[in-house]
Amino acid sequence: MVGKYLMMDGGGTSTKVYLYDGMNISSSSFPSSSASTVGLDSAVERIVQIGRSFGHLEGIAISLAGLDTERLRTRATELIVKGLSDVSSLVKVEHDAHVVLLSNALSGCIVISGTGTIAYGYDGSSRYVMADRGWLVGDVGGGFWLGRQALRLALLEFQGVRPSRKVSKSIGFSTEEQLIEFLYNNSCFQDRIASFAPALLELVEDDEEVSLTVEQGVTELARNVESVCRKVNSQVVYYHGGMFNSHIYTEMFKKQLTSIEAKPSNSITKGLGRLLGLEL
Repeated sequence: MVGKYLMMDGGGTSTKVYLYDGMNISSSSFPSSSASTVGLDSAVERIVQIGRSFGHLEGIAISLAGLDTERLRTRATELIVKGLSDVSSLVKVEHDAHVVLLSNALSGCIVISGTGTIAYGYDGSSRYVMADRGWLVGDVGGGFWLGRQALRLALLEFQGVRPSRKVSKSIGFSTEEQLIEFLYNNSCFQDRIASFAPALLELVEDDEEVSLTVEQGVTELARNVESVCRKVNSQVVYYHGGMFNSHIYTEMFKKQLTSIEAKPSNSITKGLGRLLGLEL
């Protein structure tokens, strides 16, 4: 009898969990377990709690955002393996970008745009990263970056710099006081700020300033992707993440690529399964 395998994808907004019983895959969702969003200790604690809630398992594969240094990857792996050692003897932990790549190929280039962004490449021996590096200085073109731009444009509307109220209305603020209270109370809540990104994208075709703002972030992300693709000698980039659920965002991204073909990524369960030696 085939045992059960647990696969977890810890992103900046949520943790997607997949249970494979040898025939079918069921899914569920939990709060974020990205090390860059909730911190390493909280991310590990959440992953361990989720894993233990499923009882004995044949194997566990974990994809985590925010493991951007060797020290972080090593530390997270040690803590998670220790916390789940009595649940499964097979526990694999990897950076989410590498798992997305494994969902499509053993080497090459991928881009993730969700709460944050990353252009990632692997040539079989070395890893290459651009974009990424957290919301303070990086993650250009991702959900948080776009959500922050939406808030900035809304403030300009309330202060009379922008003639319309399109952005403030679309993201749910009717007064400057409401906006200020949100800004002061939510400046470090990445998922809340990223939640405004879809509304901003809906205005791209109706507002030139919004269009130029979004294009700025997407263009920089595309340049990062092209740079990584050159390093790993790839003519294809596989794209993944919530921002690519937007047709507007995806088409804008593709138009900014000059010599690279963009293809949608396979399900991340393929990469997680590959970590466990499974072909899903």
